[in-house]
Amino acid sequence: MPEVNLRPIPEGISFEEAAAFPLVFLTAWRMVVGKARVVPGETVLILGIGGGVSIAALQIAKHAGASVFVTSRSDEKLQRARELGADVLINNQ
Repeated sequence: MPEVNLRPIPEGISFEEAAAFPLVFLTAWRMVVGKARVVPGETVLILGIGGGVSIAALQIAKHAGASVFVTSRSDEKLQRARELGADVLINNQ
């Protein structure tokens, strides 16, 4: 790997968390930006919010200017999604 692609692990982040970051965020980035090509003003629906990829997708979609609807059976996961910027929460229990 080219040295330019390497970054130090920030303090407070475990090796395991740092190792997972590219997997989670690059997967979500490819979905939201690469495949869906989300642009400002669009609406994104994320089914089953709460896992790493879905949380990353929420953050990336909001950064892209989209309105984000999320679903979950867990009120706790929906509340966390609200804290991260989800616009509409749907409990599909």
